[in-house]
Amino acid sequence: MSWIRGYLRRYAFFHALLLAACIFLPWWIRRPDENAQFAALRQFKCAPPPGSEDLFVVMKTGSTVLRKRLPIYFETILKCIPDYSIFSDANESFRGHNINDALSYINKSMMNRFPNDFQFYDRIHKGGSALSTSQGWKLDKYKFLPMIKAAQEARPNARWFVFIEDDTSIVWSNLLRWLAAYDFHQLYFFGREEKVADRRFAHGGSGYVLSNAALRHAVDYLEPRMQEYLDLTNEVIYGDISLGWMLADSGIELTDAWPLFQGESPDRIQYTEDIWCQPVLTQHHMSSHAIASLWMLEQTNLIHATNSNLLHRDVFHALIRPRLSHLIENWDNGRGYEHACDTVSDCETLCVADDTCVQFRFASGQCRLSDHVKLGVSTVAKLGITSGWLLERVDRLYAGLQCN
Repeated sequence: MSWIRGYLRRYAFFHALLLAACIFLPWWIRRPDENAQFAALRQFKCAPPPGSEDLFVVMKTGSTVLRKRLPIYFETILKCIPDYSIFSDANESFRGHNINDALSYINKSMMNRFPNDFQFYDRIHKGGSALSTSQGWKLDKYKFLPMIKAAQEARPNARWFVFIEDDTSIVWSNLLRWLAAYDFHQLYFFGREEKVADRRFAHGGSGYVLSNAALRHAVDYLEPRMQEYLDLTNEVIYGDISLGWMLADSGIELTDAWPLFQGESPDRIQYTEDIWCQPVLTQHHMSSHAIASLWMLEQTNLIHATNSNLLHRDVFHALIRPRLSHLIENWDNGRGYEHACDTVSDCETLCVADDTCVQFRFASGQCRLSDHVKLGVSTVAKLGITSGWLLERVDRLYAGLQCN
């Protein structure tokens, strides 16, 4: 059969990729303790990616979560990047890295306008007890605007300013190749588009990029209007909204860079034709384990295909397909078109009867079918969901998708 021959041809490349990546694929299956993961990561040495000297990377975190979330970045995403700053809600040192207070760029009189939010900031700086995560989130949205000023002060001559969060993953080699096609002297604002009140902004967790010209223009525009946009920040739920609206008001329009900038992790993405051959630039909602696995896959790709982008296709074959099986209990592989049925077996039968169906999900008398793969997530905390895949159909479907 032609689809089998096509699959076997591609299998040779992906087999080499998997073989070279044997140090981390067992993690994906067994998920060993954190110390073992970090020991393996430290064996990987890397040089700064070509072009990374033109970047300044800005990471946003918070004092309530940084001890849990940052360690993996020091061994992966930030490991070989020459210039970056980490911003939180207090100045401190963590594992030899300086953490900067983004909110110090907001003067006290402005903070006093929002006492319910900034009382937690005052507590931190008076040496009080640690905040709860929910209290930390109240401060988080106020970091977006001052971070652009802080970034300009830290590295005014950077060509590109890349903003990420503490659960964002970036494939640097792909991003740098992509940015090379653009002129940093122009007003560029790249990210994954979202809308609120019919106004566009870039989703913060997916990462966003400002050119040097755009950042300088934005800082000049914002400086005399900081109070106005902090008032807006107080009114909206997330700070990336007020940042995006401020940039638009200043004349900087967002360039929607989806599907290069993704709002989900590889586990939660539906692998459709429109992303299959696209480079992976950013992903969001990434666990430490997922960050490590994707970063090491990038390093493997650089060894075997130096000038080739890491595609969603490659991520699927290396990190998703090996985890698919006939049935997984207490697992949710996502939405689909619904049918009523009584059992998992009935649900699978419905999928088999539909020539386009490759995966199914059964829970509480409802069967959901889908024509593309999504791995999904564990539902141990919510028992009773079973997911399954028709593996031969999965292989046939993706063997037929060619990337030039």
